[in-house]
Amino acid sequence: MLRDIKKKRILKQLFLLLGAVLMIVFISMYNIEPSISRSPHRRGQNNTKVKTHIRIAPNVLPMPKCEQNMSVTNMTDFKSLPSVIQTFLYYRHCRHFPMLLDAPDKCGGANVSGEVFLLLVIKSSPKNYDRREVLRKTWAKERLHKGAWIRRLFIVGTSGVDQEKAKLNTLLQMEQDEFGDILQWDFIDSFHNLTLKQTLFLQWVQTRCSAVPFLFNGDDDVFA
Repeated sequence: MLRDIKKKRILKQLFLLLGAVLMIVFISMYNIEPSISRSPHRRGQNNTKVKTHIRIAPNVLPMPKCEQNMSVTNMTDFKSLPSVIQTFLYYRHCRHFPMLLDAPDKCGGANVSGEVFLLLVIKSSPKNYDRREVLRKTWAKERLHKGAWIRRLFIVGTSGVDQEKAKLNTLLQMEQDEFGDILQWDFIDSFHNLTLKQTLFLQWVQTRCSAVPFLFNGDDDVFA
């Protein structure tokens, strides 16, 4: 009886080994590679039906740089104004700015954007990474709630000049690569440009997420 058991074990091992060899030969003959789906979001986040692949401004057409309106220097006491006000006056005539970071598939594409029930649109500043991280883990977390998708976007401009601006933009790019939830335009991010930020977003949503039934417009300093 023991011999029969040993024979069965040996036969079982031989069949397993033969199966493994045949599988290797089959893969080699047909050059089959495993298909791995990579998500731009953090590990542990639920897989979603709505794709959120990251692309950087793929359909943004080149546009001429908006130049300063130097005539504002003729205003009375212009030089006595704070620099942020001066900058605002220099560029207040500008309406179109290049897009630096885009999330074109945040809603799955314009044709299926109705699958997203609520899009959280949160005004932020390039320097406010800590605030964005808190919101991602709390009320702005992307999730499926009672069969309805809730998605998140942060909208920002640029901060600083020269090396500081380049550094912040690089950090935002890294953040975008991980989360895929940032829209950035090349205008100075300040309180005086909030209307501009909102207008640019509304133009974006009309193209990318036109079928989303509900938008929540918030700020990154709301933690409850």
